[in-house]
Amino acid sequence: MKNIYRRMERGFERLTSVAIAILGNSITFIIALCLVLFWLSNKRFYMQDIHYIIGDVILGVAF
Repeated sequence: MKNIYRRMERGFERLTSVAIAILGNSITFIIALCLVLFWLSNKRFYMQDIHYIIGDVILGVAF
């Protein structure tokens, strides 16, 4: 049972190290920021109902 746990833990550590290497990069942050700015500047965003806009803003800030 401990052997399975160790394998799972090692696999999870590998997965998190890859995710940190990708998501911790400054290029990734710049791409995400550009996507959010593009999303906010889209005309379709301003044609929606106010409730949808509020929900989209909250989603964008959380992203």
